[in-house]
Amino acid sequence: MEQLMSGPLKIVTKEFDKDTALFFSLLSGAAYYTPKAFIHFLRKQQMDHLKYEYVDRNGSQAYVLWDDETFIISFRGTQPTEMKDVFSDMKFWKRPAWEGGRVHTGFATYVDEIWDQIKVIFFKHGVNPETGKTKKVYTTGHSLGAAAATVAASRLGTFARGCFTYGSPRVGNRKFIKTIKCPVWRFRNQRDLVTRVPWVIMGFKHVGKFCYIDRRHEIRIGAVKFWRMFKDGVASIFNKTVGDGFVDHSIGDYSKYIENCDKVHRKVK
Repeated sequence: MEQLMSGPLKIVTKEFDKDTALFFSLLSGAAYYTPKAFIHFLRKQQMDHLKYEYVDRNGSQAYVLWDDETFIISFRGTQPTEMKDVFSDMKFWKRPAWEGGRVHTGFATYVDEIWDQIKVIFFKHGVNPETGKTKKVYTTGHSLGAAAATVAASRLGTFARGCFTYGSPRVGNRKFIKTIKCPVWRFRNQRDLVTRVPWVIMGFKHVGKFCYIDRRHEIRIGAVKFWRMFKDGVASIFNKTVGDGFVDHSIGDYSKYIENCDKVHRKVK
């Protein structure tokens, strides 16, 4: 990771790239940090060449980072101690999305709170002053932050070049999914419960290329057969950890398993 983080960002979106996946998982985890801790994170990861601003309004939070070519929005996920986060997750009824379709009300409202601030930063730092070209925009997040990143990717339209989500719930209906113009890489760690809600029967759909981390911590890209997940579920019965579905939601585990993964299955076997 040193080469990726210590110099110009080398972000790959057209195919699975382990360094890119790890980079965004770390940023998604860092979105939970206080501004002071975030500075230390950037230094530790040799990313302190990136400039950033912290946006925070009514419980909605994100770090916006940029360099000469790249503009990144990393949304903070759910904090159980923040009641506004809990209420955002609970507002599961749908409302019309800006670009089309219908979207989870709580997730869209979470983005609404800080969207004007993000736009101001984008207008100031989203264009390279030397070339006059718009920078490549990426969104990322974990849990509620993953849902927010998905909503933002839709609103950004063709400005968005990639969206990376970890432990994301379903965000909108099928028509909403079609409004997203950039590649979306959606990671799920084993039995992560958050990725199973809101329910399909309520009209919610997942979006993006599915990246499943199985019980051996190998990554499976694309559609994963039911029997594979069933076997992982049966194996978890003999796991001594209580509440596997909640444990598997940890962003720390996402980053750890991606970093340590030495086998990627690009086709269903």
